[in-house]
Amino acid sequence: MSLCHSVVKLMRLIATAAVFAYSSSFAAAQSVPASDKLGVPGPIVFEGIEYRLAWTSQPSAGYVKQEYLPAGERLDSYASMIILERAGGTDVESAVAGQLEMLAKRKGSDPLLRVDLQEPSENGQVLLDFMLSDSSTSTLIVEWNAYRYFPVSMSDGTRGVALFAISRRGYGKAARDFFTDLTNTRMDTIQALRVYDLRALSGTQAAQGGKQVDPSASNASPGAFATVLKPGMSYAEFRAAALNAGWTPHVEPECRANVYGRNGGPDDGTNICTQLPELEACSGDGHCSMVFEDGGSGKRMGVTTYGDYLKWNVPGEESELAVIDWNYK
Repeated sequence: MSLCHSVVKLMRLIATAAVFAYSSSFAAAQSVPASDKLGVPGPIVFEGIEYRLAWTSQPSAGYVKQEYLPAGERLDSYASMIILERAGGTDVESAVAGQLEMLAKRKGSDPLLRVDLQEPSENGQVLLDFMLSDSSTSTLIVEWNAYRYFPVSMSDGTRGVALFAISRRGYGKAARDFFTDLTNTRMDTIQALRVYDLRALSGTQAAQGGKQVDPSASNASPGAFATVLKPGMSYAEFRAAALNAGWTPHVEPECRANVYGRNGGPDDGTNICTQLPELEACSGDGHCSMVFEDGGSGKRMGVTTYGDYLKWNVPGEESELAVIDWNYK
């Protein structure tokens, strides 16, 4: 869906300035001590990486924003960031509309601007991903964001909206590599964001059917996530759930030889062993085997799939790589 169409479709919903609208994340980070105000001190585990609370802002009583970074990264030069926000007195549609309005204002000045609006789901959530850039300094910054908006219950019983997001950046000469990497990882990350169990974010009090979700029911720990798995599901969805639960790919050194033969296949991001480091081998009849491991317990999980592995990250029902079975060792 084009940016213009998205804005026209949602602009009618804007009654007040949306607090979730993108605003100057390219500005220098404020040196304010991080203090958890959402009941989510972290770490937040996303795609197998731990993100720890790095910055908090509460510009009004009903609006809180928190940013989380991997170890060793800084707010003013991060490569990857998790963003968590919560606000009362608004709804998902208004928040998305405000975001699109802010992005529309950049259309004439940002040549790299790109917006993709994912249609609302049945539970009132919306997933939005967009690319933008900044060249106001001597260093070009290219930034990609994927935002997941969802309705929440506020502490006073009223409804509000929350945001769970991933933001990634490339700087200067590395921007070209950033684009290449994003081409290979974008849909995988969006799927991980889509299936992330919000119960792990207890402070957001995700609303489902008018009820608060019990934070103690989280599937975030390795093994417990099995309740969301089912035979026949797409491998992209299975993989995202596994990574979010803390499982990590077990790298098979012989993958390239097992899959491509003696030549090992292409030496770039199109190589399936680069895209799926957990891949062990594929047979000529369409079956592949993958292995994940849990660093805490030492357990391994073997996964068997069937289908076209080159289309493993095609989302939803269009995916052509499905999970047949999995087992634990």
